[in-house]
Amino acid sequence: MNSLQDDPARMRFDLAHELGHLVMHRELELDQRSRGHSLDLIESMAHGFAAEFLAPWEVLKNEVPSIVNLDKLGRLRSRWRISMQAIVKQMHANGALSDAAYTNAFRRFSSLGYRRG
Repeated sequence: MNSLQDDPARMRFDLAHELGHLVMHRELELDQRSRGHSLDLIESMAHGFAAEFLAPWEVLKNEVPSIVNLDKLGRLRSRWRISMQAIVKQMHANGALSDAAYTNAFRRFSSLGYRRG
């Protein structure tokens, strides 16, 4: 877990991410979790768990915009208390956002300095 996060949404996501590891990966030994070949998959699974735990797609899908709009994403961020990036990742993972729109959204986040939060 990243320490000293100023963003409560990020802190909630990090905690849910770690909960995902506890639920899904408690049987793995530490050395198994740190191997490069499986680390990406394990981290991806924990991220997916956190996103679904904090904003279940079956509920969130009725609220997401059809076009990525920072104002709408900001309102969803406030309502769900997760980052706009997490919302966009949920949309993409569930087929509500094309690869191109996903990439463009993250380019926009980067240009505005939102990339990490």
